[in-house]
Amino acid sequence: MFLMVFSGTANAQWDFYFFGVNPKMIKEADWKMVALGAATSVAVHTAGHYLYAAVNDIHVHQDGCKEMISLHENSAREIREFSQAGFVLQHAVGLALTTIPATRQTDFTRGYVVAAFAETAIHPALFTGDNDLSMSDKYGGNRDLEYIGYMTVATHNLFRVKFYK
Repeated sequence: MFLMVFSGTANAQWDFYFFGVNPKMIKEADWKMVALGAATSVAVHTAGHYLYAAVNDIHVHQDGCKEMISLHENSAREIREFSQAGFVLQHAVGLALTTIPATRQTDFTRGYVVAAFAETAIHPALFTGDNDLSMSDKYGGNRDLEYIGYMTVATHNLFRVKFYK
């Protein structure tokens, strides 16, 4: 799960990279922008659910960290797509940020893609029971394929950003 790479020569300094992140970058980062990017990533995930609900005239409410809709008033398709909407929007925005040359190497984008990757990676463990993946699976989706897809895009976005200077 963890990727560590050491590079250097016998007469040079060694660099340590953890998931492509060089600790030297950590010292130079604008942490306000990194934090803003991370917070925005989580907010965009939540907004994905709310936008889907708004477009489809579905009542949604917040229950702690979960966005909830009625399972009795909505179709299986609506419940499945509502469950998928958070990760879809979150990773689509991440893809846009890592594609646009002006935003690709910013501290904001670094924070965004790290938070999106982390949220995706730990989602099954963090939200047990009725989480986005299990609800999609329960109503006609495929939890495992969706997780692989989300992780693929999250990893792609993560590796498009340079974490070293």
